Amino acid sequence: MKQRKIEYTSLEEIALDPRNPRLGRSAHRENLAPDEVFNLMRDWSLEELATSFLESGFWAHEAVLCVEEEVYGEDRLVVIEGNRRIAALMRLKKTFDGDDTSKKWLEIIAGVDEPDDLFSQVPFIRLDDR
Repeated sequence: MKQRKIEYTSLEEIALDPRNPRLGRSAHRENLAPDEVFNLMRDWSLEELATSFLESGFWAHEAVLCVEEEVYGEDRLVVIEGNRRIAALMRLKKTFDGDDTSKKWLEIIAGVDEPDDLFSQVPFIRLDDR
């Protein structure tokens, strides 16, 4: 593999991988929508990651691996490695936006201001293919 550089993008530009092997074969056959993929990942022990992001940020050396693919009818950066990290960020963002009212997640953000660049400067490494 040739040397890759770390790039940054907003969370909105990244899609969870609908072909993620951890979702299971039945999920792959169902051709899930983005929200359905996210919902399958909601309970993947994301709280520890979220707390770490709030305390320390998203470290560049933990950049997710992405490929540019057509998914859901448009070209997107699709996470090949790091889906849990991105799902944790998505859940945090939804909680800050008031879209997730889970008691546990509200406790995670209690007394914390939304970090300035956490959702707009997500580190990733672009791969040529899967």
